[in-house]
Amino acid sequence: MSAFVSALSPVAWIAAGVFFSLVFGFAGSGRRGRTFRRVYLVAVGLAALAFAGALAWFYRPASWWPILRDMAGDARGAAALLAAAVAGPWLGARIRRRYGPAPTLLALALAAPLLAGVAQAAEPHHAEAPTYRTIGAGEADAAARRAALRALVMSNQIVFTRRDGAVLPVCRCGPKLEADEVPRLLAEVLTATEDKRFYDHYGVDPIGVARAAFRLVTFRSVEGGSSLTQQLVKNALLSPERSLARKREEAALAQELEAAMSKREILAAYLNQASFGMARGREIIGAKQAALVFYGREIDELTLGEQAGLVALLRGPTLYSPTRNPARFEARRRLVLDVAQRAGVASAQEIAAARRAMRARGARAPQWPETRWFVEAATADLARRAPGFAQAPGARVAVSLVVDRQAALEQATARAGLAGDLELAAIAMGLDGRIVAAQGGRDYGATQFNRAVTMRRPAASTAKIFVYAAALAAGERVGAQTTQRFAESDNDFAVALARRVGAERVEAMARALGLASPMPIRDATNVALGANAVGLIELSGAMLPFAAQGAGARPYAAFALRGADGAMWAREAPGRAELPAGVAPAMRGLLRSVVTQGTARNAIRRLDFAAGKTGTGEDNRDGWFVGYTPRHVVGVWLGRDDNAPHPGLTGASAAALFDGIGAALAAQSGPPPQVALRAARATSSKRRVASSQEQARNGVSVVAKAPAKRVGAPPRREPGRFALWP
Repeated sequence: MSAFVSALSPVAWIAAGVFFSLVFGFAGSGRRGRTFRRVYLVAVGLAALAFAGALAWFYRPASWWPILRDMAGDARGAAALLAAAVAGPWLGARIRRRYGPAPTLLALALAAPLLAGVAQAAEPHHAEAPTYRTIGAGEADAAARRAALRALVMSNQIVFTRRDGAVLPVCRCGPKLEADEVPRLLAEVLTATEDKRFYDHYGVDPIGVARAAFRLVTFRSVEGGSSLTQQLVKNALLSPERSLARKREEAALAQELEAAMSKREILAAYLNQASFGMARGREIIGAKQAALVFYGREIDELTLGEQAGLVALLRGPTLYSPTRNPARFEARRRLVLDVAQRAGVASAQEIAAARRAMRARGARAPQWPETRWFVEAATADLARRAPGFAQAPGARVAVSLVVDRQAALEQATARAGLAGDLELAAIAMGLDGRIVAAQGGRDYGATQFNRAVTMRRPAASTAKIFVYAAALAAGERVGAQTTQRFAESDNDFAVALARRVGAERVEAMARALGLASPMPIRDATNVALGANAVGLIELSGAMLPFAAQGAGARPYAAFALRGADGAMWAREAPGRAELPAGVAPAMRGLLRSVVTQGTARNAIRRLDFAAGKTGTGEDNRDGWFVGYTPRHVVGVWLGRDDNAPHPGLTGASAAALFDGIGAALAAQSGPPPQVALRAARATSSKRRVASSQEQARNGVSVVAKAPAKRVGAPPRREPGRFALWP
């Protein structure tokens, strides 16, 4: 009911009042007209009385005053109150003057839901302050500009393009290579073919530019003089327009990138942002995806000949496509191998072996997850947090989507075996708030309604996290009884706790944890039972402070922005939840108890360190679980779009899906950070001891040596590592 009322708008209610006035004024004259008007008025009045009765049942009298008080301090709310106060008496006076005093009570019945609906719809949405700001050209913003450039070229992107007269966001997404994952031979073949002086210049190769200009002037050939860094800028930051102005901008940005990134990072970014053609109607972005598409193998499993094939595609993905033009592709591949031989990349025997026919295709298939769910989440987030950013053709957004995690999430939901009438929404975040995967429904082709972004449903028992956190902040202590009641989701205990603490403190805690949806229902009973409607992303984000030991941030989907006009936008440090000392550790224990001894104990079996909270909607309409693992915060919702009951649907149902998603994400992420760190330290210690013992046995003095310096190598410039995923 609250979700329905919150969707109403003052405009709709005022339009309804005008419609009623027109009906009463122009229904006709005579006996038939009077009969029609009276029957119509009685029917509408009875419906209005039923609606007003429902409102009175859902909203206790004690909750009206806080609603009116809060609205009085809000400009939109004050205007809505004034409109309702004028519209109700005006409508009643008009009916009384035309038809007499008999229908007056019905007119008042019409005014009551009008007032309630306008008040409800004008409830202020607690939006956060903008998180992104434009970057200036001064020295003070130089570091922010370099960080934004790094993010734009190293992460997946949303690019705004014009199609059929409309501006559409398109994801240039693919699995990414880290700087230390680029195969050595691939890097050497690439630089030998595309940029021989890559390690000697700083973004622009003057010799290459002069050679290209000379060939153009003498009409010998048209040869590109762009360095790899310039090509990266063109692919990741600029439009394909051919003009001197774009070339100047390209050169300037290339030099900025060289100052902000190491050569290894630039190589990885180039391979990640390059286009390798089309497959299955989608653009192949990145060498890692191309290796899976063309060879069925991971990029580190490719032979020299296969790596030369990837480099051959860079000059023209369509012209040298191995599926459309196999002969032309093979000729180009052999040319790349000839260049590599002259550059000394490999021996003559290795080059000869690479020229022979390539192996049969491997068994690994590329991953094509549905990225449009995430794109909608990211653009909606930008509209709220970067209101001045124009989503115009040419604008680009560096986003936090990780293709491997998105594919893992979708595979887990597909394996869940949900009933045919159930829909779902799921979100996965890193512990710093970056959204790495999102799914707004079972099938994007069947319905584009993104439940992860636009849906609001009563929070049910997941709202107890706000009640208990507020109680802990107010000085309540956690004992065995409290833990057991929380684990079992005891409603009576939560209601009593909310009454002791006060609904105002519970709402304040919800706001501190990032909840932005309106909370019109403010009596302690309904607040504790989760009667207010919330969204999945904000509810999942409320878990961040507990998952990150009290250092939680707000969910976000973009690292940096670049407008169509070239302006750069940086993401400011996210706001952190201000929790009193001791609240986060105590809540972690409570959330863990839900999995070990509470409502999710039989649903979560594969995750050793998981914690969270279940929620079951009224009459089994909704199933919620929001929780976290050592690497991710995951939120899951199950239910029907028509809000009808589904027998057997509980929060444990959502917890079982959380278990599958968490296991799939963990398989992509590796062991938890703490476990991996302990294992790495143990292995490193064993190696040092073994090495020292071996050297001691051989009579060699153990002395640390400086690493050998490579002759002719560029100065080492290794700024802070940019992590693409948690």
